[in-house]
Amino acid sequence: MTRVSLPERLGRLRRVERIGSGGFATVWRYYDDELECDVAVKALADNWAHRLDVRDRFLTEARMLRKADADRVVRVYDIGETEDGTPYFVMSYADLGTVADLIIADEPLTIAEVLDVIRQAGAGISVLHRRGIVHRDIKPQNLLLKNGGDGEVQVMVADLGVAKALAHSSALTQVVGTPAYMAPEQVLGTGVDERADVHALAAVAYVLLTGRPVRDDTLNGLLTASLPPRPSSVARVPRAFDAPVLKALEPDRENRYRSVEAFLTALTEAEASASAPVEPTTIRQDAVRTSAYPAVATPADEQDALATSAYPAVASPKDSEDSLETSSYPVVAKTQDPQDLFATSAYPAVAKSPTSVAERVAVPATARAAVATPASEPSDSVDPAGRTPNRAFVTAFLFLVILGATFLAGWLLTKFFFLA
Repeated sequence: MTRVSLPERLGRLRRVERIGSGGFATVWRYYDDELECDVAVKALADNWAHRLDVRDRFLTEARMLRKADADRVVRVYDIGETEDGTPYFVMSYADLGTVADLIIADEPLTIAEVLDVIRQAGAGISVLHRRGIVHRDIKPQNLLLKNGGDGEVQVMVADLGVAKALAHSSALTQVVGTPAYMAPEQVLGTGVDERADVHALAAVAYVLLTGRPVRDDTLNGLLTASLPPRPSSVARVPRAFDAPVLKALEPDRENRYRSVEAFLTALTEAEASASAPVEPTTIRQDAVRTSAYPAVATPADEQDALATSAYPAVASPKDSEDSLETSSYPVVAKTQDPQDLFATSAYPAVAKSPTSVAERVAVPATARAAVATPASEPSDSVDPAGRTPNRAFVTAFLFLVILGATFLAGWLLTKFFFLA
């Protein structure tokens, strides 16, 4: 059992509450009366305080955090010992908990929120790598959340208790870390490098995207490690993220990204690919199936061609007149001539024909008006039945009238001369 003896006061710091504890240390929240702010104090457990190797590792963690000195890494402000010889160091206080708290939340994070967390954590890990440090235990519990002001949530990498300088990592054989997030080489004893942290960060991304861990949290699961299911196959995640996440989780580190920066770049490219609008270069017959309108059945003949536009699906009509009776269109009076079908108000109108699917979708259905018959040559008068007379027929009729009148006039003149 971990026991830590910390006094009520450490200089100007006043103890408030215990935040958490682990196998080697416990973290407490203290309040700085002079600066009027909260800080976190990490103290080595009593049962380990007299182990020189453990004390040395504890103090090494404080020195590495101090050396990093970055916004995305927990900062160390002071270091000391209590009166009974318990070492401790004072560091940044995370007032919003850890990333682990986000996983058990009622509502899953959005893709944008997940990427924000991973990018900030990746920035902190990259700082450590540039300082020659491999973390070896990246997991949600070691990614702290802090109120950054103006509604911003700041992610900080913490707990370098098992971190190791890269210069000495190849000779390290001790198994340390958390199996659900560790890279397989950490348990195989083949040495570790930056790619171990790439794997762990990808494991955090996977659990944030899908709500499930990469593997069981056991050493046996790590020894038989294989790639997990694609993120898009277990959660509502765009497929564009499958490749970069799985590449970073490759059991063989030679197949992973060589750096955290490369992994973050791949995620950014996937985000751009997933959010890019898809615009077809040509409009196929089934293009309406991919638009915002319901799919329509393929017409059986040319008479059904009016049903293939981007309007709700209708059953294929048996004839011209039946097409007006379909329930998907407004009720209109039947006409005697199929040509009058184009004059009905059952079809929407726009000022001009849309040039793309996007323009078609952009026209609200409620804002559409009736289509007028396209302009053509000036038409003649219309008879009461609504039909346009045949021009050739009218011409022939007038010709016969004139011819008959001429014949009648000639007959009358001839008869007049004979009578005279």
